[in-house]
Amino acid sequence: MLLEALAVKNGGEEDDDELPQPVFNRILRRIMFMVGVPMASGVGLLNLYGALERGQGVTVPSWLPLLTILIAFGTSALGIAFGTLSASWDPEKEGSLLGLEEARANWPVLWKEEIEKAKKKK
Repeated sequence: MLLEALAVKNGGEEDDDELPQPVFNRILRRIMFMVGVPMASGVGLLNLYGALERGQGVTVPSWLPLLTILIAFGTSALGIAFGTLSASWDPEKEGSLLGLEEARANWPVLWKEEIEKAKKKK
């Protein structure tokens, strides 16, 4: 889909890897959401742990903030990839809310060029 859109936009030249603006905006919105929500949740939980220790005298186990950081920032890192793959790469189609169908469709397209390059080397 994306390669076809690029080919039409560029007059048949597929070497120019410029994304159409609606697709770029869609990908950027998804990345910001998929990275921002886990990161904000992690920072909020760390502040909550600190407030509980200071205000209520609750002892938070030392492994809990570490686990929170690993999960929050780990899912944020995965959010970059999933935000890109889950966006519709078709400029005319908005895509679904979760983007699972788009991710399934975009995954093979992402690796198509690499597979073709490997076949040419053989």
